[in-house]
Amino acid sequence: MLAIGMAVPAAAQTAYFPVTGGPQSPTFIAVTVPVKASIGGSCNFATTGTPNGSYAIPGFVDTNTTWSNDFAMTLECTGPSRLAISSLNGGLQTAAAPSAPGYTNLAPYTVDVNVVRTGGTTTGTCPAEALKSGSLTVCDLRGTASASVGLAIPTASFGLSGSYVRVKAPAVPAADILINGGYSDTLIITVSPAS
Repeated sequence: MLAIGMAVPAAAQTAYFPVTGGPQSPTFIAVTVPVKASIGGSCNFATTGTPNGSYAIPGFVDTNTTWSNDFAMTLECTGPSRLAISSLNGGLQTAAAPSAPGYTNLAPYTVDVNVVRTGGTTTGTCPAEALKSGSLTVCDLRGTASASVGLAIPTASFGLSGSYVRVKAPAVPAADILINGGYSDTLIITVSPAS
């Protein structure tokens, strides 16, 4: 993420201090103090554009189920920024552990990001497994957004509609069979100014 600091010239401030002395001394002297200011980048989700909610996958019984859902978001980033995502489970997971080889309690899915920004769009995609802390799979989206972590968004994105996070899975047979249970995952999405 890139934070842009901009020096803003401000009007010189004049302070007057009383001076005492003989009848020939001036009553006041003028002292000029130059004032400089710097404005850094700002980046948040819009109050009505925070990506939140949940999605229940209709007919989800195994990894042969195709599904997709978009979570809309609106950024309020005044300059270059970064967006990052972390996954609690690294896939859709149930609490029970498999009791035999050939079974699994984790169903994979993919996370896509589309950010509408000044002058274009920025996109990213990663398997949910790559978004889990400690994953060895390289992914620009993984982590908590900071000046150097997350998907780089090179220009401002302030109040522009059309940005989203998409969760999806194609119908791809897995090597292992999913065990019985309720499957879920939690994604945490963060934004930060870039510098």
